[in-house]
Amino acid sequence: MMNYTVGGNFYCSNGIREIVRWDGNQWQPVGDIFHSALNYVSDMIVYNGYLYVCGAFSTQWGDGASSIARWDGISWEDIGGVIDDGIADLEIFRGELYVVSGFNTIGNSIAAEHVAKWDGNQWYSVGADFDIPGTPLTMAVLNDELYVGGYFPTMNNGQIFNSIAKYTDHPTSIEDVNGILKISVSPNPFTTQTTITLSNSQLSTRNLQLLLFDLLGKQHQVTYTIEANTIKLQRGNLPGGVYFFQIISGNEILATGKIIVQ
Repeated sequence: MMNYTVGGNFYCSNGIREIVRWDGNQWQPVGDIFHSALNYVSDMIVYNGYLYVCGAFSTQWGDGASSIARWDGISWEDIGGVIDDGIADLEIFRGELYVVSGFNTIGNSIAAEHVAKWDGNQWYSVGADFDIPGTPLTMAVLNDELYVGGYFPTMNNGQIFNSIAKYTDHPTSIEDVNGILKISVSPNPFTTQTTITLSNSQLSTRNLQLLLFDLLGKQHQVTYTIEANTIKLQRGNLPGGVYFFQIISGNEILATGKIIVQ
């Protein structure tokens, strides 16, 4: 017989509150986690063999940990300390657990604007840039792409998104790709122009292209020139923010990197 677990905002006459388990005959408590009477559970999901529960609550540990915890079948576990707001939704994407809501920090004071991910051991920011006011409230995965919805008319300093966006997990640092091409970027951050220097001048004879993406995976058209072993990139009308680039030749990615436009 299957067991069912239910979460929400309720208090039963037998003292069970916020989260309960149906064992086929009666409702049973699921440990003792909640520290405050002002609690609710907004979502639950099974990830890597644990039941993860999120919402707006402080926990029994009394260390400030709030809004998310996991159940191993016997007891509750803290998974990262202080979160400065509740968590609205959980979703598994490419083997990692994503969370959204109005928080600005997560875990051990990690800066994460409204969206973060957990790999089973630690928290990471995903670099979202929501304009004020703006709060993501829900997520869904379709065709191996993560969609985020809520209330955020604009993102990335005024770009219109109409409260739904698609997240693309592009590289977040400069690195070698297949050992083909090493690069440096200067100045970075920049205001009007930056120069990407290629380690191999012979590559300048190939048909190179530069592709630029913002934090949500949207591609931007940019003006650049290739001279010897350098690519000079003009800011043009790019809004300020963080962008990721790829240097490609045909279908081959030669290098990736990050730039910051001030």
